Amino acid sequence: MTLKEENIRLIFGLKIKQLRTDKSLSLVELSEKTGISVSYLNEMEKGKKYPKGDKIAVLAEALDVNYDWLVSLQLNKRLKPIGDLLKSNILSELPFEIFGIEPSDILDILSDTPTKVGAFVSTLSEISRGYDMQVEDFYFSALRSYIELQENYFEEIETSIDELRAEKGQDFDFHNLDSLIEILQSKYHYTLYYDDFAEEPALQKTRSVLVPHDKAPKLIINSHLEPYQQAFVLAREIGFNRLHLTDRPLTFSLTKVNSFEKVLNSYKASYFAAGLLINRVTLEQDVKELFANPIWDGQAWADLAQRYDVSPEVFMVRLTSILPRSFGINRLFFLRFDYHKQSKELSLIKEMHFAGLHNPHATVLKEHYCRRWASLTILYDLAEMQAKGENPETISKAQISKYIGTKSEYLIVALARPSHLHPERLSSVALGIKIDNDLRKTMPSLTDEEHLHAYQVSQTCERCKAENCAERMVPPTVMLKRQREIDRQEALAHLNERYK
Repeated sequence: MTLKEENIRLIFGLKIKQLRTDKSLSLVELSEKTGISVSYLNEMEKGKKYPKGDKIAVLAEALDVNYDWLVSLQLNKRLKPIGDLLKSNILSELPFEIFGIEPSDILDILSDTPTKVGAFVSTLSEISRGYDMQVEDFYFSALRSYIELQENYFEEIETSIDELRAEKGQDFDFHNLDSLIEILQSKYHYTLYYDDFAEEPALQKTRSVLVPHDKAPKLIINSHLEPYQQAFVLAREIGFNRLHLTDRPLTFSLTKVNSFEKVLNSYKASYFAAGLLINRVTLEQDVKELFANPIWDGQAWADLAQRYDVSPEVFMVRLTSILPRSFGINRLFFLRFDYHKQSKELSLIKEMHFAGLHNPHATVLKEHYCRRWASLTILYDLAEMQAKGENPETISKAQISKYIGTKSEYLIVALARPSHLHPERLSSVALGIKIDNDLRKTMPSLTDEEHLHAYQVSQTCERCKAENCAERMVPPTVMLKRQREIDRQEALAHLNERYK
């Protein structure tokens, strides 16, 4: 039975339970009035049973309501938020099972305390509207939480990558475009086309489009892509097929999100592509050598990303997969910022936090991020270099960030690279690693104060306690509001002490 049918049963059960409680009837009393057993009524109210027409007629008469209204999906004001939630079918889309939650558990909670849950749902709706959140925002948040719980390491995908490597042999070059195309054509019967999308201006920033067909799918690749971008598109298509991911987006970027499965499968295919282009064993050895250097060499990070011939984002995200598992470094975060050169607008596009929530954590905050972050200052540096006529491949910047008002310190390594497909936009990616004694032993270069500088930072200007900050964009309104509340509580405590 589909979840939609379960929703119909649950809505019916919610109405029966509310009508019964409004009339101050116990289950036993309603059973006596209708001749329906207590156990059946209980199952009905929990949304597990749906009675036949004759029993519905008896219930309608006993509860003094119209038969047609009772079998409709209409709910009163108190239960309307729950009804809207159920009729949206979002419960069938959200991935409860990957978090160990059965949909039936959610239904039990809804049926046990519908009024309280209704108030809670209304509150969530108000919050989501306040932040202009859509259903797809919940999908992406669920995906991010799932990735963080797994520490961005998926054994079954790594195994599939290793099996493909073994099939092709050590000499096979997965960065060679012809080699990747050969896999798609010979094994999955793809036909490839290159198009600048001049006839479809709205698609000119799109990396690829798939025209699906059971026997001969057509992959259209943007002809303006750099070779490393083409390689990722091709490797990702191999991932979709190798992992048997059929519910998938047809464009490289998710343009219309209508299911969590599609969001998850898109990420799995991208994970596969990153693993195929960046050999896990080789990367582990390279990182081990990088960490062992007693002198801090920020450019070595950029050089390593370029050596694997992938984007800085692919390189950094791949690092988040191997650092927890291979080096025991799991207190880290990943950020991606976009900077629009004309408007000078900064946007936090992606973030992942492992082993708990770390600063900065501000996807939904409509505030001004701390302008001392390396992930932001590197964008200003790159924009300035371009203004001077320079066109670097990949630049790097690193710092030790000491969060004001806490004892937290993070090593921040940021990479930035111009975009040929989006020349009006610059992007940076940053990896943050919490500094502790174990990390200092693993990375002796953390003590190299000559090349690695420390900065006092905060989360946003609105929350920052720093005085006389040259980089401050707006006053610390949130911090001042909190301080006023602290002062008020202290004053109340003092007043109570005086009048004891």
